[in-house]
Amino acid sequence: MSIKPLPFYENDLPDQLDNLVLMEELICQLEKDLRIKEINPRLKYTLKLMDLGDWLRKYVQGKFEMKSEDFFNSLYAIDIEDKMLKAIFESDQPYEELAQLIIKRELYKVIMRQKFSTN
Repeated sequence: MSIKPLPFYENDLPDQLDNLVLMEELICQLEKDLRIKEINPRLKYTLKLMDLGDWLRKYVQGKFEMKSEDFFNSLYAIDIEDKMLKAIFESDQPYEELAQLIIKRELYKVIMRQKFSTN
């Protein structure tokens, strides 16, 4: 049985999520996989992915500049491969693209967990 990708998974993310519960679960998943104690608490009360993406872009850039080994290890938990990183860092906006990819991967996990836990 193959799972069809969600419409945004291989394309652009939507501008915002449908509900706050989904945003809270996304943030919890990010905190878990990136090993962050708490992402900016105000982000839990918005549906706009752009705000989360901006925060994550700055976080990603800081971790890359520090060459944080923990961060690189957490990318594997998010299922981002070396070849993906290489392609992203050949682009004009690598930190923004990596932040978007992280959000896509994590949102996919959250949505799939919701889908299969209700069935």
